[in-house]
Amino acid sequence: SSPVVIGNLNNVGARQTRSLTVEVTIPDALGCYEWGTSAITVAADNPYSPTIAAGTVDTTTVDPVWDVSLIPQYTIYVTSTATAQVSVSRTHQVVNAGNCTNTFDVGAFQSSAEFTPTVVPTQTASLPAGGAETVTVTIAVSPTDSLLVGTAVVTAAGQNGGAGRVTDTIIVNKTISVALGPDRSDTYTKPVAGTITYTHFLTNSSNYTDAFELTWQDQRGWGVTVDGNAQPFTVTLASGESYTVVVVVSVSDAYTATNRVTVTAASLTPLTGTHVLAWQDTAVSTTTVRRPHVTLQPDRSTAALNPGTTHTYTHELRNSGGVTSSYDVTYTIAYTNTGGAPQDWAVRLAPPQANDLSPGDAVSVTLTLTVAEDAPANMQAVALITASHRTYPLLVFAVATDTTNVPYVPGVALSPASTRWADPGATIAYTRRMTNTGNYTETFKLDPHGIFSLVEVEPQRVTLAPDGSTTISITVHIPYEAAANDEEHAGVIVSFESGASPAVMSYDTIYINYRTGTRYVAPDGNDEHNNCAVVDADPCRTVQHAVDQASSGDPIQVAGGGPAYTDVLGAAQVVNVSKFITLTGGYTISNWSTPFVYDTVLDGEGERRVVYVGAGYTPTIQGFHLYNGRVEGNGAGLYVAAGAEPTVRRNHIYSNTADGDGDGGGVYYVGGGSPLIERNAIYDNVARRGGGLYLHAEQAAGARVWNNLVYRNEASFRGGGLYNRIGSPEVWNNTFYSNTAGTDGGGGLYSHGGSPVISNTVFARNANYGIFIAGGVTPSLAYNDAWGNSGGERNVAAGPGGISQDPRFVDAANYDFHLTGASPCIDAGDPDSVWPQEDYDGVSRPKGDGHDIGAFESGLESSKTYTTTARPDAYVTYTIRVKNTAETANTIPVTDTLHPYLGYVPGSLDSGGVGYGEYDPDTRTISWSHTFAAGEEVYITFTARITEWVGGGTAIPNVAWVNYGPIPTATVTVAYVPGDRYVAPPSAGGYDADNGCRFPERPCATIQRAVDQAQPGDGVMVAAGRYTDTHAAAQVVSVTREITIT
Repeated sequence: SSPVVIGNLNNVGARQTRSLTVEVTIPDALGCYEWGTSAITVAADNPYSPTIAAGTVDTTTVDPVWDVSLIPQYTIYVTSTATAQVSVSRTHQVVNAGNCTNTFDVGAFQSSAEFTPTVVPTQTASLPAGGAETVTVTIAVSPTDSLLVGTAVVTAAGQNGGAGRVTDTIIVNKTISVALGPDRSDTYTKPVAGTITYTHFLTNSSNYTDAFELTWQDQRGWGVTVDGNAQPFTVTLASGESYTVVVVVSVSDAYTATNRVTVTAASLTPLTGTHVLAWQDTAVSTTTVRRPHVTLQPDRSTAALNPGTTHTYTHELRNSGGVTSSYDVTYTIAYTNTGGAPQDWAVRLAPPQANDLSPGDAVSVTLTLTVAEDAPANMQAVALITASHRTYPLLVFAVATDTTNVPYVPGVALSPASTRWADPGATIAYTRRMTNTGNYTETFKLDPHGIFSLVEVEPQRVTLAPDGSTTISITVHIPYEAAANDEEHAGVIVSFESGASPAVMSYDTIYINYRTGTRYVAPDGNDEHNNCAVVDADPCRTVQHAVDQASSGDPIQVAGGGPAYTDVLGAAQVVNVSKFITLTGGYTISNWSTPFVYDTVLDGEGERRVVYVGAGYTPTIQGFHLYNGRVEGNGAGLYVAAGAEPTVRRNHIYSNTADGDGDGGGVYYVGGGSPLIERNAIYDNVARRGGGLYLHAEQAAGARVWNNLVYRNEASFRGGGLYNRIGSPEVWNNTFYSNTAGTDGGGGLYSHGGSPVISNTVFARNANYGIFIAGGVTPSLAYNDAWGNSGGERNVAAGPGGISQDPRFVDAANYDFHLTGASPCIDAGDPDSVWPQEDYDGVSRPKGDGHDIGAFESGLESSKTYTTTARPDAYVTYTIRVKNTAETANTIPVTDTLHPYLGYVPGSLDSGGVGYGEYDPDTRTISWSHTFAAGEEVYITFTARITEWVGGGTAIPNVAWVNYGPIPTATVTVAYVPGDRYVAPPSAGGYDADNGCRFPERPCATIQRAVDQAQPGDGVMVAAGRYTDTHAAAQVVSVTREITIT
């Protein structure tokens, strides 16, 4: 390592000498004779002579160290006999403890002649510093059966120096034998915890000195010391020597227990090479505790007893100690909450003594007490039973507590309730008797109780002594909107002002009678406790609830414009109508006077029928959308049971499906009556037969199917629009359009039997026959329009007045089946028709000259007024009058394309601020449209200017189209006017047609045309050229008036 220089060389004066000490650390790993140098350099720290320096070198050489060690040292136990020599071997390590390589000579010698040691090898190899080599020493022991103790010394000497030795002790025929005893036991009966001491003797019974380790186990963990030592500890004894072992046990305070402390002495001599007689022994100290002890169980009991009652408490007194004992049994009793009154309860304890109870024995101890008659509520008596040992110097006892409570028993009773019936809006008054059945004076609070009615109770607070009573007056105000058959529980809730007991409720049951009147239903209404008849209250939420609440003859008004009405009662249909009532939709909650305005949807949700009409009833169902019904059977939209005669009017019945073999997707009528099915739109329904309607009537009258739109329905088998089984329905003034049937046909209508009467009805563009009449059926057909049906009609003639022409609907592609003004169906119906007296829109029939064919009557009046004669270049004003004679609103377009001789005067179109109109100069067409209210009349005027060159006598026709149909032509005749006339050959621009010849730039082509246009006194100026007869006359020119031709 680096040398350390010690010394001060600061400020060394001239020619002065300073001493330095250099310390060099020699590393442990250096071998002998190794050397090293240390170079010391001194340099001046002087700015005037920076190069002055001196140095020296010290050389250090490591001296040799010669040493050796032998390890380990053994105590060797050997067993031998008197007849045979035994040998025992051990190995030692010869370790070069010097710092130079060395070779060691190894030898051994013995302490007595009985041991002969030999060593292998006797010389080690050359061992470096720290090197080691193993040598084996074998000791031959002479034959002996006696104890023999000696030593063998192993030596090692280095050839260059250094020597060492190790001494092994040999013990021959040593025995191991130990004895510990005796076992001790004692009984501890002292009344308090303490200690108990036990003495045992440990003896070395072997033939040689031995060491013994003492350990112990404390069975119960009470606490043990042995000779004041903690375990383990060691005792060394010469052969035959003994040692006293003192065990001190701490005794617990248990009243009966046994604890064992086991002390073990074990020889520490190895068992190999010795004669083992007993290498360990144990001694047990047993302590038994026996003290008196007693228990009383249960140690506490509680009972609630009314005054004058008797109760017995039973306890078990058990000697739970370790000795036979006798106990005295006593009691004390203390009273609380007595209210100041003295108490004299009868108390008896048995037995007063329990004598000579052996450990574990028990007797019953009973305490019987009777509560005093005047014991107040909430009083408490606590009896303390004590069992005490009669003779033991310390107090040994057990106690049990019996607590008796005199309870506070509140109670109240009301006289029996009754059952009543009441009308909505009624007031009912009755009385009940209330009694305090408790054992304490109470103040009661009386609160009214009712489910949906206003209930009043008098008094509202009353104080009653025990058994006291009073009369309660109860008044019930039934709300006007209370639902029929609702059950009102009207009464009183009696609560204890002290809160000591739960309230008691008593009520009379009041059932609500039906009432008559209009019912109201809205999507955000409420069914609960609602008879739906009070317009200022909430309407009902479901149509079914309103039906259930209605009385015979009641109208039900249902608001639309919101969410659809669906089944909320888990029924098979949205509405079951089995009453003589009128159901009308289309209202709003802000307007209950105008129906049919807002869509009111009854939605089957694809899971159930929409409406069911019960057998024998004649309700009216109008203004609804019967939508999305689906049944596995008949009548998904509307099912009319046998004998029912409903009026089904102004409904939309659509998207309903009768699955499987079901018939009548939209409507299914069982028969037995004459229902009126009119002014409905029945479309997009699906069934096996009768996609739109299925009539199963079995009596002559049959159904009346009037003014319905039946379109886009589908039957997989027969009768896409309508299937008539065997009845005689009146199918009048309907429109069947684009319905489809399967291979058996009847896309529009199929009649399996009966005698259907089909009149004034349109069958257009139905698939697989518009009308299909099965063989043997004798229908009555007249004044129908069957047109455009694939396959035509089957087994039926058109009948009187029947036509087959395009009905010219307003917009069939968008299912607007109103008739345009050009429709051949207008006024083409049965002139003798009496019913129906109005069309789908409610327009009265007939309008015009007769009944129209189809569901719509053309409820329109129109005319056009104008000036019949006008001069060329004059202004002509046309006035078109349009009146909606229908009882419903109707959108009516008006167009008028001007003749080429008429020029529109900009800004002249006027309809009094009603509707919207414009003029298109490209097509020369005036267009105007307006939604007419029922009975509304509008006048549309515009002005046109006649072309100035048009000649007299020219007729200028003008046709206005109202609601897509032309009205009578308005023709203006041009008047003759005086003035000169001009003629030129065609090659020079002459032209006769409608020409007045009055302008030189637009001359006529013939002299005759100019002469005919001229008025008396006019001049006719003819340009040069050749003129011939162009009018097949007898002359070129015929003049019949006074004119001048030049």
